[in-house]
Amino acid sequence: MVRHPGRVCNRLPVAQRRIGGEVFRATDSSLRSTRPRAWEGRLSGIGFRPFGLDQLVNAEADRITRIKETIVTYLLLSTTMSSVDFRRPLEAVIPGAQGRILAVMLRTSGELNLRTVARLAGVSIAQASRVLPGLVDLGMIERREVPPSSLFRLVPEHVATQVLLDLSNVRGRTLVEMGRAAGKIRPVPVSVVAYGSFARGDGDFGSDIDVIIIRSAGVDEDDEQWLRTTDRWRATVGRMSGNVVEVLEADAADIETKLAGKSSLWRDVRRDGIVVFGSTIDELLNGAHA
Repeated sequence: MVRHPGRVCNRLPVAQRRIGGEVFRATDSSLRSTRPRAWEGRLSGIGFRPFGLDQLVNAEADRITRIKETIVTYLLLSTTMSSVDFRRPLEAVIPGAQGRILAVMLRTSGELNLRTVARLAGVSIAQASRVLPGLVDLGMIERREVPPSSLFRLVPEHVATQVLLDLSNVRGRTLVEMGRAAGKIRPVPVSVVAYGSFARGDGDFGSDIDVIIIRSAGVDEDDEQWLRTTDRWRATVGRMSGNVVEVLEADAADIETKLAGKSSLWRDVRRDGIVVFGSTIDELLNGAHA
């Protein structure tokens, strides 16, 4: 594999040579092969040994691992924020033209020409013409020549693409992890509901994650275990996202009245709320919660 700054190329090392249908790799040792021993006499002293099927499989696995490491390292090194931009997570982590172009390609299943990619990404044609070839070299983008232009398409099966698809769905992943962590709150809450800009999907990296945690009737708001485990949950979600987590608590005995009221806050909860744990909004409205 040949490495270049910012890309990984799927090529055999220059030290490898193909001889008689078999790939050989230059080494300091003498020739060793499972092929006819005549090779040893013929190539004695040249310093090649066979690069067989097992080695090729291992090399491919190593190539995939290195691509993953390249992408993850790039994401970590290029991050300049302390919280997640849930509206444009990919562009926030990979700034500049490359992030914008990748975001466009991840949202598109069909082929796009260079001008269209540049227009949708909000970058110049010159910037797109510099970024796309590197993504093609990575194998994340396929290029098909249709003279006089080229068409580009995302390769969804590529391991690096899978990493970026996960990143682009960071809001959905966060909601799932919030619900999983809420299962550790004690006493178990009736419901945990995200609302506000995060729930609507239009929150940026400066937005809070607004959440309502509904206590079971009879659980005091000053219950020591409740305070400890809800604080731990809030800290977990904060570390997970980097965003400030604002928690509003409510008693299950009052929740039906609150949701049915005319307060703008509870109206927003009814309209935009996403339940990550426990009873649904309808169940809470109808008093059908536990």
